Amino acid sequence: MFKFHTQNSIVKSLLKKKIIGDIKFFESKFLYPKPLKNNIRLKPKLFGGVYHDSIGYPVNALHLFIEDKIKKYEVSYTFDKFYKVDDCINLQIEFTNKTIANLTAGFGFEYESYYKIYGTKGIIKVEKPFSINANIANKIYINKNNKLEIIKMKPEDQFLLMIEYFSNLILKNKYSFFEKNILSKNEKIQKFIFKINNNFFGT
Repeated sequence: MFKFHTQNSIVKSLLKKKIIGDIKFFESKFLYPKPLKNNIRLKPKLFGGVYHDSIGYPVNALHLFIEDKIKKYEVSYTFDKFYKVDDCINLQIEFTNKTIANLTAGFGFEYESYYKIYGTKGIIKVEKPFSINANIANKIYINKNNKLEIIKMKPEDQFLLMIEYFSNLILKNKYSFFEKNILSKNEKIQKFIFKINNNFFGT
């Protein structure tokens, strides 16, 4: 759902214009307090844990901006012994073009959510990209030549934007190349996440 927020399109445009040069490193975190005891995230039989619930957000954010093939990756995680679910996952990824990514998701922390793109000429950062209330005007931070530029977004309902997008697809009764590309990319992301699951968790 977060992918439909306009801020991501603006970041893509900035990257296309090489505002921060070539991408060298991508970082994203999605950390939040420990859920209440009856929360689905703490129920292993209902596929709780960070792997099934949260790491997909940083992974999808990464694939919004970097489309190169993955060369190699490493996975680390911690486990809540009481609830028998994973409570923190870290992914370190290297792409064939030498770009590096570090992605983390977990609970039992102070809330922190962002993605940050480091280029050869500057840095772009978006805070709280995954769960923005419809009345919040988010900001895009551009740090370049020791100067900070802030692009202030208008409040948007990203859930409504997603519904409108797919409603238009149904009304058109056809998919454009761009829309097919989105579906193809999502399939690649899912395969990557399942690969992590099979290789690391042994399921």
